Amino acid sequence: NSDNGGWRYAPRSEISDLSVSGWAVMALTSAELSGILTPQKTKAKALEFLDRVGSGRTKGMYGYTHPIPSKTMTAVGMYTLELLESAKKSSRLDESLQYLVTHMPDKEQENFYYWYYGTLSLRLYGGEGWESWNSRMAPLLLDLQSEDGSWAPIGKRAAMEGRIVTTAWATLCLEVYYRYTPLGNLNPLIMRGRSLSSQSNSGGQASPFSRGSTRPNSGRPQ
Repeated sequence: NSDNGGWRYAPRSEISDLSVSGWAVMALTSAELSGILTPQKTKAKALEFLDRVGSGRTKGMYGYTHPIPSKTMTAVGMYTLELLESAKKSSRLDESLQYLVTHMPDKEQENFYYWYYGTLSLRLYGGEGWESWNSRMAPLLLDLQSEDGSWAPIGKRAAMEGRIVTTAWATLCLEVYYRYTPLGNLNPLIMRGRSLSSQSNSGGQASPFSRGSTRPNSGRPQ
């Protein structure tokens, strides 16, 4: 939406939501890694939308369409901000972190969507918050895996997503060690066979994506 900076399920919707906006920013980031540049105006408007749905002292807690924070939207908002700006330590990301670590992965949540975005955002931020999250997330997912290797749908999203989507959520969480390096720890790295330095993309930040063979897989379940 050119007015409020977010995205929605249908083009030209008057209302934007953070869930769809997070996916859109992820897609734009992937495009940039493939050499398709995103206009700076688009990024700036997306940041304005994050401010609009953000709450708290530094606007580090996020809501779906309004600044009424939830754990799931805070995970989405944190990850979106990391992609748009950086995952280097900041008071805004710290506020997101503190909110998320008060809602650590728990079987009673029955929310693979939350676990996915919480895993992405905290993995990129790194540090003790990530270690604490991972120590709860990995055993939980392994415990929920079915004998055939899949994951059964649970919670409010179960009927909508089914076993295949749920299995995708869980698999993406468990392979995060091979796909992402905490952004604050990045040096120039190799991605898709080419070197990426901090000057190699339009945002001036090194890529968060890396091949599994280029870095330690800290914290991965054995």
